[in-house]
Order: sequence, then C-alpha cells, then structure tokens
Amino acid sequence: RFRLLIRMQKDKNLKSTRQNISFPIYIVALCIIVIVAINSVIHDPLVGYDSDGHLDYITVIADHLPTEEDSGEFFSPPLPYYIPGIAYQACVFFADTPLLQCKLFGGDFAKGVNFFLAMGITILFIKISRLIKPENKFFTLSALSLLGGMTVFYKTFSQVRGEPYVAFFTVLVVFLTIKMYNDETNWRYASLLGITLGLLVLSRQWGFFLYPAVFFVLVRKNREKIPVSKHLYMVFFTFFVAAVIGGWFYLHLYFEYGALTAFNVEAKSFSLSNQPFSFYRNSGFRDFLLFKSPTRKTFDNQLFPLFYSEIWGDYWGFFIFIREKSPFYAAFANKEQITPYLGRVNFVSLFPTALLFGGMLVGAKRFFQTITKKLHKIDTIAFGFFFLAIAISLLGYAWFLIKYPVHPKGATIKATYMIQLFVILPFLAAEFLEFIRMKMPKMYNLFLFLLGGVFLHNLPAMISRYWWWLR
Repeated sequence: RFRLLIRMQKDKNLKSTRQNISFPIYIVALCIIVIVAINSVIHDPLVGYDSDGHLDYITVIADHLPTEEDSGEFFSPPLPYYIPGIAYQACVFFADTPLLQCKLFGGDFAKGVNFFLAMGITILFIKISRLIKPENKFFTLSALSLLGGMTVFYKTFSQVRGEPYVAFFTVLVVFLTIKMYNDETNWRYASLLGITLGLLVLSRQWGFFLYPAVFFVLVRKNREKIPVSKHLYMVFFTFFVAAVIGGWFYLHLYFEYGALTAFNVEAKSFSLSNQPFSFYRNSGFRDFLLFKSPTRKTFDNQLFPLFYSEIWGDYWGFFIFIREKSPFYAAFANKEQITPYLGRVNFVSLFPTALLFGGMLVGAKRFFQTITKKLHKIDTIAFGFFFLAIAISLLGYAWFLIKYPVHPKGATIKATYMIQLFVILPFLAAEFLEFIRMKMPKMYNLFLFLLGGVFLHNLPAMISRYWWWLR
C-alpha cells in the first residue's frame, strides 16, 4: 500500500509538471504568431529582396507564366504567386484604382497568406515534437523557443516571395515523413507526402534539397512491419506523385530556357576559384566587426559574417535597417542609430547559435547511429533525418553560391534563401537541450532563462521598421 501511495504521488507530480509546462508552450507559440501578424500588417510589400520582380510576377500569373520581360523572377516556381495573383486580378476588375495600388493589394494579400503559413508551422512544430517525444513537453518548449528567437523567421514571413511556402511545406514534409515511417498502413501518407513534396518544389527550387533525406528515411523503415516489395512500391509511388505535381514547371524551364536550373545570373563551371579567398576565409571577428558594424558594405561577399548577420539581424537593410538609398524611406535612414544595436544582437545571439551548433553535433551522432547500428527508434531516425536534410541543404546552397557568383557584394548570400534550415535546426537543438536537462536540470532552466533574455533583447529586430504608411 505504501508503494502504491508513492507511485500515485509521483504520477500526480508528473501530471502537475506537464500541466505547468503546457502554459509556457502556448505563450511561446502565441508570441510567434503575434509577431508574424504585426509584421504582416505594418510591413510595406514594396520592401523585400527583389520585391519588384515578385510583385511583377503576381500581376501576370493569372494569365501565363512570366517571361524574362515580365519579371526578373521568371525562374521561380509559381505556387506562391497564384493566390496573390487572383487578388490582384480581382482588384483590377472590381476597383477603380491605379494598377500600382492593385499590385500593392496583391502584395498585402500575400503577406496575409504568409501569416496563416506561419500559424500552420507553429501548430506542426508542436505535433512533430509530440511524435518524436510523445511524453516530453520540455522538448516542445525548447524547439518552439529556438524557432521564435530567430529574426530570419519573421523577416522571411514579412516579404512577398516563395520562401514562406518552402518553410511551411518543409515542416509538413517532416511531419508526414515521420508519420509514414511510424505507421504500418502508409498508402495515405505516401500520397500526402508525394503531394507535399511536389508543392514544396513548386514553391522554390531549394525544396529539392530535402528529397535525398526523405528517401533515406523511407528506405530505412523497419521492414519487419511491412513486406519489402510493398514498402518499395510506396516509396517510389511517393516520388512519382511528387514528380507529377512539381515536375512540369522544371520541364517548362528546360524547354523555354534550356536548363532545369535556369536563373537570372549567368552560371559558371563549378570551381572553388569562382569565389575569392575572402569569401571562404573571412569570419568577421577581426576587429570585432561582426559585433560593431553588421550592415551593408562591411562584409561584401564574405559568406560567414554576412549569413550570420542575416540570421539574427538585417545586414541588407530590408527589415529594420533603413538605408540612405531606400526608395520612399530615405528620410528615415537610421544606419548610425541601428548599427550598434545590430552589433549587440549578433553578440548575444552567440548563445542560441551555440545551441544550434550543439544540435548539429547531436544530429550527426544520430545519423551515424542509424547507419552503423541499424537503429529504428523514431527519435533516432528523426534526428538523423534532420541532420541529413540540413547537411545536404548547406552543400546545395554552397554549390549555388559558387556556381552563380555575384560580385562584389555577394547579393545571393541571404539567410532567407535557406529558411528550411531554420525550421529544422530547432528540433536538433532541443534534443541537445534535453541532454543538458537530463544531466543538469538547473543548467537547463538557466539556458531557458538566457534564451528568454536573448529574445527580449532581440525583439526590436523582429519587428519591421518599414511601415507602409510612412511611404
């Protein structure tokens, strides 16, 4: 009877702990959604990477795929532009307003869609965390906290472009891949996963980098639960559906422009010498410029400091750093005021960056475990999957930067282009924090407190200064 009372008390304490940890999860999720909503309302759709090209795309997509004359983004897949394009056409048809106003209306509509995509990502984050760690809400809290602390997430979802769709479909692919791996009757998930993979590459070419990792997970499935022949049929059926959904656009690029990888910059033969030595070498730590002046011209075509400054801050000046030459906003230029703050943002963000790096180490360990020890536990497979997806994406992005060099500024070095990394990395970093929590619970609490402090310090960097009513 005494043992039973002890067990009942433990169960009661565990239930109380789970209930207590649920509240912070909902608060963090709400913070993410609210910040995205604020930016959706206040950010000017005219401001963004190659915004003219993306807005021009919206104006023609209802009639035809854009040509080089229609939009500089002619090579971009069309999915992210269809709904804003319909909104634009409706504005032109029903409203007696200038075409520019209808273009802006289409851009605002696109930001509204981005808000719902961000909400979907937040919900899927919780679901994926529960799939990997069914009874562990600390893992969910850690993953959401790391996602919500990255400026690049909010900056990406404030802009009219395809990467918000890439982020959403990446997280949906992760969810469906784990479900398909973990379920015995997979035909439904095979169909849904195939459709989602197709929509992923209809959002942006970066989505192809996830394909090898998905294939790796599916062929690693424990075949004791399902015949090998049926399993392989399902795997190939998944990718067949993806090819049918997404492949037509790349055939269009091939027949119209002569390459599946058509781009608006001339390709070179792959060679490391396409980029100068400074591209690979410079870190930004010399004279601590990474923490003093992480804005335009400081790190021209230098991969690490520029990319890092785009994750946590606003190197290029499309979010909170207002440039002297910004169209419509030159009178509000704030380089002198904002640069020291962005330097501090980079400095305090070394802490979450270290956690993300620790997550990559955990992922590498789990990936090699799945190969060498043939482990089939869902968490081991999931973390190995995440590591492989991130590694291939980084290699693919490096190939792109070397194949299509843009001198002297390095304008294609943007963290937004790799948003898929930043919706996967938090799961690996959360597992790294789980290791700390199991060994040193007080240290884990301290780390969560520090993440909260970094978030509060960086919060002003997560809310746009390009307010449309100032234009």
